[in-house]
Amino acid sequence: MVSVDGVKRPMEVYNCRAGVKVQRDGTVLAFKHNDPGELICSFFQKS
Repeated sequence: MVSVDGVKRPMEVYNCRAGVKVQRDGTVLAFKHNDPGELICSFFQKS
């Protein structure tokens, strides 16, 4: 679970290689500018 400015976001799966997030209902969305997925993926080494 991720919270932004103290507000919890719905559970999502972040695919760092593809630059997308999968929402609970199966919707696949590309990362937007300043998306939490960008921050999360920045912690992992790209290969």
